[in-house]
Amino acid sequence: MRARRPQVGGLTLAGALMVLVALSLATVCTRLGARRTGELRVSVWATHHDPGWGRQAGRWIDSGFGTVGAVVMIMLVLLVLLVGGRRRDVVVEAALFFAAWGACSLVKHIAARHRPPAPPVRRTVALQDPYSMPSGHTAIATGIVAAICFTVWLGRGSHRVALGIGIPVVLVVAASRVFVGAHYLGDVTVAMLLGAGVCLLVLALGRGLGRITPDLQGCEPLYRPARRT
Repeated sequence: MRARRPQVGGLTLAGALMVLVALSLATVCTRLGARRTGELRVSVWATHHDPGWGRQAGRWIDSGFGTVGAVVMIMLVLLVLLVGGRRRDVVVEAALFFAAWGACSLVKHIAARHRPPAPPVRRTVALQDPYSMPSGHTAIATGIVAAICFTVWLGRGSHRVALGIGIPVVLVVAASRVFVGAHYLGDVTVAMLLGAGVCLLVLALGRGLGRITPDLQGCEPLYRPARRT
């Protein structure tokens, strides 16, 4: 049985609401400050109660979902789809991923919220960007997961497996950014909401313009064995 595919109106409404909530939350957290919102207390507690394995995992995630790691991951995904004959999927994946990443980067420099102070926060990774709202690593993870999930949703059958794997990955990345002292809780929350919302809007736009259609080969396998002559 085929999975029900998303409609343009529902995607637009859901995406707009998520973006609105994300921007509102980003504004409130930035204006009030981490002390008044309680985020600083959460960051101090998290960085001082992080187990050793969590700290090491945070370093791996810091590298893997950074700018270079993210580009390598998305390029590998696009290459697999391109070689497998799914050129339309390449467009969907690239549009969703870069839209989520770009939107979060734009909001980060507009909000200009500084990262958690160290001390009292115990930071365990090196940081180059002075701004923290929203989390770029979390946005990258959200964009990658959203791109894969929406591709499955469009025509590959059930998207439950993709969501079942993808959502925990995003949550782990988000939590790691707090535990390594790079972001506040509000930063990663806004990144997840904004990234997912922008992806929904991009998908709705593509469906509305007829550039993203649901009849994309159904649930056929990615690769077909070559015919022998």
